[in-house]
Amino acid sequence: MDAPLLNEDALAGLRRMASEEQLAEFMRVALQGYEDACARIEQEDASADTVARQAHRVRGSAGTLGLAAISAVAVRLEAAALAGTPDRELVAGLRASVAATRAALEQRGLLPAAPGT
Repeated sequence: MDAPLLNEDALAGLRRMASEEQLAEFMRVALQGYEDACARIEQEDASADTVARQAHRVRGSAGTLGLAAISAVAVRLEAAALAGTPDRELVAGLRASVAATRAALEQRGLLPAAPGT
C-alpha cells in the first residue's frame, strides 16, 4: 500500500462536523459496505463492469471519509476494470486495505472492535 491508511485532514474535518459516536457509526457502516463490495468483486463471475461500479462506489465514499488507502486501491481497481482487465492482485489489495484500515480505526478508538477481536 503506497497511500497512508488515513487522511488526517479529512478525519479532522469529520470530527468537527460529527460526534465521536456518529463518526464511529459512519465508519462502521462504510467498512461493512466495503467488505460487501469486496465479496461481490471477488465472485468468480463478477464482470469487469461490476468490478468497476463497486470500485467507483468504494473510492468515492472512502475518500470522503478520509480512508486514503482504500480509496487509492479502489481508484486503481476501477481503472483496470474500465480497461477490461480487473486485476486479482488489486482485488486482494482492496480487501487488505479494508482490513488494515479497520484495525487502525479500532486501535484509535474511531471504530468499536469487531466481535471476536
